Amino acid sequence: MILRAAADLFAEHGYHNVNTEDIAAAAGIGASALYRHFRNKHELLELALASEFQAVSSALAEAAPRDIDSAIAVLARAFGGRPRMGLLWSRESRHLDDPAKQRIRGPFFEVRGTLEGLIRERTQGGDPELTAMAVIAVLTSPAYHQTTLPPDRMIALLIELSMIAVATPLTGRDGARPQPEPDGVTSSSRPSAIMAAATRLFSVKGYQTVTMQDIGAAVGATSASLYRHFPTKGDLLTAIMTRATEALHVGLADALAGAASPREALRATVTAYVSFATRHRDLLGVLVTELPNIPEPDRRRLRAAQREYVSEWFALQAAARPEQDRAVTRFRVHAALAIVNDAVRTTRLSSHPGVVRNIVDLAVSVLEN
Repeated sequence: MILRAAADLFAEHGYHNVNTEDIAAAAGIGASALYRHFRNKHELLELALASEFQAVSSALAEAAPRDIDSAIAVLARAFGGRPRMGLLWSRESRHLDDPAKQRIRGPFFEVRGTLEGLIRERTQGGDPELTAMAVIAVLTSPAYHQTTLPPDRMIALLIELSMIAVATPLTGRDGARPQPEPDGVTSSSRPSAIMAAATRLFSVKGYQTVTMQDIGAAVGATSASLYRHFPTKGDLLTAIMTRATEALHVGLADALAGAASPREALRATVTAYVSFATRHRDLLGVLVTELPNIPEPDRRRLRAAQREYVSEWFALQAAARPEQDRAVTRFRVHAALAIVNDAVRTTRLSSHPGVVRNIVDLAVSVLEN
C-alpha cells in the first residue's frame, strides 16, 4: 500500500516534489509508521521501481513464452496493469544512486533480453535490441497521456502496435556504424553557453539536483555572474524549454511545407522529430522530464505549446488514417513518440548501424500500418 502510494505520487508530481509526509497521508498512515518500514524517500523510490519491474519480469518468467507473440501478450497485460511504469523509469530512476540503479535494472534487462532473443528468432536479422526497446516503449506509452480505452481493447491495441514494431524491417547490426559526433564548439554568447551547460546537467542529474554553482562551474563562471543573465534557476529552465519547443515547431512547419499529402507530411514530421532528438539528446531529455518544474505561468504556456505540437501529429494521423477512431489515433501517436524518445535516450543504441533511419521506420510503421 505504501509503495503503491509512493509510486503514484512520484509519477504524478516527480520525486523531488513529493515528501514522506505526502506519501504517508496518501497511504492513510502517519509519518512515524512509514519510517518503521522505510528508512527514507530514496529507499521508497528504489523499492517502488523494483516492485513494478519485478512484477513484470516475474510474469514473463512464469509464462515462459516460446515465441514473441506469446511474450508480447504477457507483457501487454503486465504493463497494462502498471500504467505509471513508463514515467517512473524514464523520469524518476535517474534520482537513484548508482548501486540502486544497478539493482532495479536487473529485472528490466531480463525482460529486454527475453524479448531480444525471441525477436532474433522471428526476424533473423535487423536490430533485435532496438526492436525490443521499441516494444517496451509501446507497452509503457500509456503513461504519457490520458486517453482511455476499455482495458481489453487497450491491451489488444498495445499488442497490435508491438507486433507492428517487430515486423518492421530494419538495417542489420552488420551495416556501417554512424560516424562519431563531434564535440561541437561552445557558443560565444554567454547566455547560450550557460543554457547548453545547464541542459546537459539537467538531463543527466535532474533540475532539482543541479545548482547554479554547478552550472557556473561547467562554464567557468561564478553563480553570481549567471544571475545577470537568468534571475533564477527557474528562468533558466524556462528559457531552455522555450527554445526547444520553438525548434520543434519550426521543424514541424518545414515538414508540412514540403509535403504533398497527409501521409507524406506524417513521415516528414517523424523524420524531423527524430533528427531534432538525435542531434539534441540532452535537450530532448529536458523536454520529456522537466516540464513539471517550470514555474507558473510559463508552465501553462509551454504545456499548451507542446500540446499544440502533438495535436498536429494527431491531425496528420487522422487525415492519413480516417477510418481510425480518435482514441486509437492518439494511442498510435503517443506510442510513436515513446519509441523515438526512449530509443534516442538509450545511449548504447546510438552506435548501431542505420539507427536514425530505423527509429524513423519503427515510428512510422506504428502510425501507418
